[in-house]
Amino acid sequence: MLTNSGQAPHAAQLILVTGGHTPAEAVKQVAGNSNKTPNWLRAEGGIGTTPGGQTRTATVNLPKGNYVIVDTASLRSGAPPAFGETKLSKGRTGTVPKYVAHITGLQTGKDKYAWQITGLKAGTNPLDFVSKGKGGIHAAVAIKVKGNPSLATIRKALQSNSGPPPSFVARAHRPTRPRSTVGSRWQHR
Repeated sequence: MLTNSGQAPHAAQLILVTGGHTPAEAVKQVAGNSNKTPNWLRAEGGIGTTPGGQTRTATVNLPKGNYVIVDTASLRSGAPPAFGETKLSKGRTGTVPKYVAHITGLQTGKDKYAWQITGLKAGTNPLDFVSKGKGGIHAAVAIKVKGNPSLATIRKALQSNSGPPPSFVARAHRPTRPRSTVGSRWQHR
């Protein structure tokens, strides 16, 4: 659970760090602009951007290991993100609720990805979000679109990754990160 008692948005992403690498190395990697994820770092989930004054929860089964908890919401400021570290020992696998709606991010080949989306409806959707693939890290972003832009127009805008949101974006939500659950009703399985 993340209770944001401040005014600025905050997040708490759990990053598994292996191979003797340090938390500082992991934070530098997360804050960088590389489109490649090193094999010693794995985003295991957490809570996405939480506006000030709000609380969000996540249910994630985590493997044992060394973790960095990174406030990814602060990455937009350009300053190094706030972070903490912890070590998890082996524990029991928890029970995660099953939902009708599912989003699965798949790695289908080298630098090739696909989505399997089932059960989504208009409105609030409790859902399972799973990131599969050895090197792929997937994030789900919900964007309410105005008008009827072409898929090519949407792709071009997403690939530019700079400037203000395009005119066809009514509002965007970053509800979840790889293998995570965000919001009081979204769950990871």
